[in-house]
Amino acid sequence: MNSKDALEGVRSLFKQLGGWPAITDAWNDSHFSWMEFSKWSRRLGFLPAMFIHVGVNVDDVHQPWNPNDTIKLTIQRPVHTSRLVDDNLGYLRIAKFLTQSRIPEAKEIDDAFQFGREFHMIFQLECGGHGAVHMTEMSIKILQELYPIVDWMKYLTAILTTNQRKNLASADLIIADTCFLTSFNDLFKRTSKRVQANYAFLTLIDDMFRLVRPELALAFAENQREREDICFDSTATIFAKALDIAIVEKIPPGMKAKISDMKHRIRGKTLTSILAIPWMDYETKMPIVNQMDGSPFVILAPDGILDDKYFNRLELLQTDAIQTYFIQINGFLVDHYYLQAGRPRNEYEIHGRNGESISFLDIFSPNDLLIKPDSLGKQIYVPAASILTRKILLSKELEFLNYATVGREIATALGISIYKKNWFSSIDSMKNPLPSKSMLNHFTSLESCYTMAFTQAGLEMHSAVLMFSLIGAAELTYKIIFDDCQFDDCGVTLPNFNYTPQQIFWMHAITSDCDRDLKYRYNTMLSNNEAFVRDFNCQFGSKMNSRNKCKIFT
Repeated sequence: MNSKDALEGVRSLFKQLGGWPAITDAWNDSHFSWMEFSKWSRRLGFLPAMFIHVGVNVDDVHQPWNPNDTIKLTIQRPVHTSRLVDDNLGYLRIAKFLTQSRIPEAKEIDDAFQFGREFHMIFQLECGGHGAVHMTEMSIKILQELYPIVDWMKYLTAILTTNQRKNLASADLIIADTCFLTSFNDLFKRTSKRVQANYAFLTLIDDMFRLVRPELALAFAENQREREDICFDSTATIFAKALDIAIVEKIPPGMKAKISDMKHRIRGKTLTSILAIPWMDYETKMPIVNQMDGSPFVILAPDGILDDKYFNRLELLQTDAIQTYFIQINGFLVDHYYLQAGRPRNEYEIHGRNGESISFLDIFSPNDLLIKPDSLGKQIYVPAASILTRKILLSKELEFLNYATVGREIATALGISIYKKNWFSSIDSMKNPLPSKSMLNHFTSLESCYTMAFTQAGLEMHSAVLMFSLIGAAELTYKIIFDDCQFDDCGVTLPNFNYTPQQIFWMHAITSDCDRDLKYRYNTMLSNNEAFVRDFNCQFGSKMNSRNKCKIFT
């Protein structure tokens, strides 16, 4: 894709949604309604950040509901209630870049931002900000009478899946944030459609700079190298998240025991494995070995971590799920992950008909699936979702991938602890909090992208964490899994993927986190890891953007 094609794609998409008033000739109020904009932007895979969040909180959303049952829907504030960038001039420049004839006016952007600020103040002042959210149970019919913002039956029917909408009736019950809906209704009544539409498109523009939807980033790219970097970041992020979801959804019976085995073997072999890591010198290794003694692992598995299956469009129980995964991945990731990304845990308070009050926590968050080393004690948290059991038969390929992934994540948490707790420093002396000078010299001589970070004063966590938790964890887990594999299927390969288990392991080690350091991680693996070079038949030290780069994605 080139920048011109990306730009035309953005313009075409905007036209499908009624047109951005700031750059559209002959725009009028009939071109925009919140219901149509929200419905179609959802179907195109965007976040409903600008409208009303509809959450489906039932255990099996693929099952049709029975008439008059309580449909556990939540109607509440948008997940993202503030702009990513509060830069009026920046959005004006984007408008001038996208327009084909109409000259955008700064006042239109300013008015949209003012509306956005008022919109945000509803949550901060009138409805409790990020604290308690007041939810009231009512029928869809009553919701329509009290808050006729949209045709709710029509709107819900458009959003829900085919099975979910089969028995949807106006008598069905929902739980709604009445404070938000009241304030929302009042604000929109006194704001022109043009201002609302401009705000909606600003929110859409934010979304189009995300890694999972990089259309605008590609349109603004100045050269082929920038486009390649954007495409790699986006592909790697989606690939890693896709595998994470598949792994979380398909934990088989018995995997808990295997994960426990992995945990104990990593704990038992860490000391000797650290001593064998080629890029870490003796001066750095010994304090780690001395301070790791007695470090326990703790497994956290909160109940209901996967109960929120909101818009789970993938039929992951099908045998061909891995093939269908990447066709639908963008929309699924947006719905399942990013509707909740960055969202604080809301404490809901439901007021029943008889005055009773029920409080509960929205317990699911993507953060629950991440590794979190305890910052106070000597504890490493194993990902909760990775040790849940399910009564399904899992393919050997995904089971192995889960096994390797959890092992790497345990080692990653270990690496973060090593850095955060200064385990690489001498016990009786904290004068030298960084790794040894000879080790840093080794790294900076091989990997230029770390040179500046390592020479900065003080504890620069960014690069040191990359060094210990990404490279060290990969070295450690690779050695434990492939040098001493006690798992029956270490030799399996994912169907339709022409990769060896070792290659799959490295791919996940490189593309596991949603950040901007994916290329650095890739380059550093090539510069410092002989096993990586051997498994991909690459030239040692070759960089991603060079002509002789190692192409791991075939």
